[in-house]
Amino acid sequence: MKTRILFFILALVFSNVTFAGIPSAVVEGPRTIVVKPREWKAARIYVEIINEEGETLVSQPVRTIEKSRKYNLKNLPAGNYVLRMSDDLKVFSRNFTLDADGVTLSGDLTVEYKPVVKSTDTYLDVNFFTQGKPATISILDHENNVVYRESFERPAIHKRFDISRFGRGNYSVLCESAGKSYINGFAK
Repeated sequence: MKTRILFFILALVFSNVTFAGIPSAVVEGPRTIVVKPREWKAARIYVEIINEEGETLVSQPVRTIEKSRKYNLKNLPAGNYVLRMSDDLKVFSRNFTLDADGVTLSGDLTVEYKPVVKSTDTYLDVNFFTQGKPATISILDHENNVVYRESFERPAIHKRFDISRFGRGNYSVLCESAGKSYINGFAK
């Protein structure tokens, strides 16, 4: 019963986060995409354009006080690309095609949630909405040695780790799910 209540609470929290700031990207002209950062609640978002080989062609922070940011794609070759927009909590991705006629955005907008990590001298809290995909959480020391690793098979992870016996120093939390990795550092 506790698990169901926790899942329900996390679902409400994440649905509010999602609906509060669904980003928009629109086509303006034959080879221009416009991102509207004001629709985000964060102070800054990150915009990336990735080609079909997985190479990041554009990666830049954008302050959300800007009304819009235009990306001129006239020098890119025809092909398939991904537009990624992210803040500290989530990543929105949208595929688009560039051809002789211009830019065509796909109708599908996918969302990934980043883990939220909080630490004290004795505890490390990790919250990670995996959307039902298997996940692994690893704690690494300053030399990237795995100090602790645990795998999960549930849609949302809320885990408190006892780190009271860890020595002083810098550590990292590596959260992996569905081929994506997120790393957060913390000091003890």
